[in-house]
Amino acid sequence: MRFVLPLALVASLVSVSGACGGFGVKKITFLGQNNIVLYNAKTKMEHFVRQATFEKGDGDSMGFVAPTPSVPKFGEAKPFIFTKLFSILNAAQDREANGRTGGGGFGGAPGAKSPKVLSVTEVAGYQATVLKASDTRGLAEWLEKNGYTMQPGMQDWLDHYVKKDWYFTAFKVKKQADGYFRTGLVRMSFKTSTPYNPYFVPKANRGAKPGGLQVLYLDTEVRKPSESTLRKVYSTPIPRDERAGIAWYLGLSPGDVPSGLTLTSYSDPKFPRAGTDDVFFRKD
Repeated sequence: MRFVLPLALVASLVSVSGACGGFGVKKITFLGQNNIVLYNAKTKMEHFVRQATFEKGDGDSMGFVAPTPSVPKFGEAKPFIFTKLFSILNAAQDREANGRTGGGGFGGAPGAKSPKVLSVTEVAGYQATVLKASDTRGLAEWLEKNGYTMQPGMQDWLDHYVKKDWYFTAFKVKKQADGYFRTGLVRMSFKTSTPYNPYFVPKANRGAKPGGLQVLYLDTEVRKPSESTLRKVYSTPIPRDERAGIAWYLGLSPGDVPSGLTLTSYSDPKFPRAGTDDVFFRKD
């Protein structure tokens, strides 16, 4: 299997990153996604990058909410990071095919409490507002007051993460004067004892046809995803001389990227699907 980075060049599609629930226009539908999860087991730090394609309705702005288990920090990654990681996987498969060493394959309510605004950051063309919420209705009210349209089922989706005591990042991007949305690639970095990939999609954001999901997972330890529908495709060690380049493409310092990494590709061609939680990568 050759790893190829899909390109969406359709006028009605917008490619963005760092989003889990779509808000802000009449309808947003999740299509294909490529995600990167880099986990440093020593520091318990996850670095997450998403390149997602959405189909959206009419509107001059788009909004997204991304839950995380701790307060995130933001940076801008370079889009070529996906090409770089796919090329590492392809080179490993070529070596294996040629007999050399390579990887192994396979509406508001009375008494609602507003969320606390922890920070507002401008990054890669987005305004990212980090929120801590203890009341789902209060969070939903805040989002609506700030231009995020609550579609059917969104409040239940928010409630799932409020009950888990997670943080929320509300991303917003506005249409430029020429009618286009322009954004870079956002990196979210946050502490977590168990690395994860967003997988629980609000019903309102699911389309009639699956768009597919690829996850490029980097770790020094062997872990398995909690959902069997996210299947392992291929795995290979990261060459030593690639470590500094990966850090640069992700907007990180070399010390943030541990040595001895293994790159594993996972795929779910039927994503987004009905689900009740995200994917967690746990030790065997």
